[in-house]
Amino acid sequence: MQSYKELSKHIWEPTEKGWPGFEPLSFGCLQRIADATELMARRYNELLIENEKYRRSYSEAVNQMRWLRRRIAGFQGYLTRLKKRSLRS
Repeated sequence: MQSYKELSKHIWEPTEKGWPGFEPLSFGCLQRIADATELMARRYNELLIENEKYRRSYSEAVNQMRWLRRRIAGFQGYLTRLKKRSLRS
């Protein structure tokens, strides 16, 4: 016997015994809807995790860029001091 999910996928037409029952159809449809909802939720959770990963990497890159800019500014200041000393001598 097929599962209710498989039965609910077929075209429901009357047979020699009459119309098929409503309950197997509704059970199968509800199971298929639940499976689809779980798949959507899983993909949504994957997107949230991926979003958090990109936010974290962006934040790290911004912090590193700030650090490098401060370091460059320090080197530039050091070069300026060296130039002024060399001009005095």
